[in-house]
Amino acid sequence: MSDKEKKSKKKVIKAPEKSSGDRIHAILKGAVAGAPLVGGVASELLSMIFGPPLEKRSQQWREEVSEVINELVSNRGIAVEELQNNDQFVSVVANATQIATRNHQQEKIEALKNALLNSVISETIEESLQNLFLSYIDTLTVWHIKILRAFRNPQQTQQGGRYSSTSSSPSQVLLEIYPDLNGKRDFYDLIWKDLFSRGLVGLENLHVMMTPSGAYGKQTTKTGEMFIDFISTPKKGNDK
Repeated sequence: MSDKEKKSKKKVIKAPEKSSGDRIHAILKGAVAGAPLVGGVASELLSMIFGPPLEKRSQQWREEVSEVINELVSNRGIAVEELQNNDQFVSVVANATQIATRNHQQEKIEALKNALLNSVISETIEESLQNLFLSYIDTLTVWHIKILRAFRNPQQTQQGGRYSSTSSSPSQVLLEIYPDLNGKRDFYDLIWKDLFSRGLVGLENLHVMMTPSGAYGKQTTKTGEMFIDFISTPKKGNDK
């Protein structure tokens, strides 16, 4: 390895203080300023209300991206120049940045960070699926992701890995894993229907009667598993 390559791999990337992309705050401010009967007063009000939190959120995300780049360079053996010339990675960063600015849940921020890593490291998820999965992070709720993860392997999701032998439907298993969902059938049915319509789970009816072993079985599809992998911390074995 040349001295130049060694230097590149040891370089620590710091988050820039200012974003080089489009400013959401500036766009919103301009839109309000141009609205009829609103003018500059509302524009300045918008600046006072949304400016600081949006800038704070943007700065925090830039720091997260810096962590991802440092992980790729320092621990995954990816040269900075390789990242700069990787159009797909640049596109994923740009897309993820927009999504991160629209979201505040830490679960989604972690999913986006893992998506950045896996967009470079994974060799099994093609570009079109990566773009689709990014849109899922944006539009799905945290509960979508939690329920999907749970049904990849229900027996390992519950603490201790043991369930009541009396359960006879996946919905009962779900309530064992997440008791907070008791009394919220309309809510989790809607989430399950959404997961099914996107092809992430293969069972249409969460309340279908089954044997206990069937109720505790995996319900995710291959696409659902790929999505989970894409938003999960990559293992060392997945390195290039």
